[in-house]
Amino acid sequence: MFKTLKIVFALIVMTLAVAADAEELTGEYWSCKGMDSSASTYTANAKFERQAITRALENCKKDSKYPISCKATPDMCQVFNPTTTWRCAAFDNNGGNWHGEYVSSREGAISSAARSCHALSFTPSTCTVHVIACTVKERTS
Repeated sequence: MFKTLKIVFALIVMTLAVAADAEELTGEYWSCKGMDSSASTYTANAKFERQAITRALENCKKDSKYPISCKATPDMCQVFNPTTTWRCAAFDNNGGNWHGEYVSSREGAISSAARSCHALSFTPSTCTVHVIACTVKERTS
């Protein structure tokens, strides 16, 4: 009898956990990235910032070849609004251009482009982002 109750309780907890992971994200939500020492990124989305950070870190540790090096911090997160998205490009002195992620604010897009350039350019100290290199997309649904 007691063993049956334990099993039923475990099934209920597992069902709730799966339902929480499959939440429908409508309106604004947080998108965070986890990163390992090989600069591979692992993205997670959630309604709350802390939850997105935790999920990104879990995804990194689960899928990375170097799970011990995984990190996810608030500066690797953006609030995402699915109706308006911005994307910017950063440039280095070697002529390389590096696009950032689509994000909900121009400031976030500028930061994302700068991070991409600093991570991928052979001369990261020369990276610059010009506001004119930013585009905005309005999604109509």
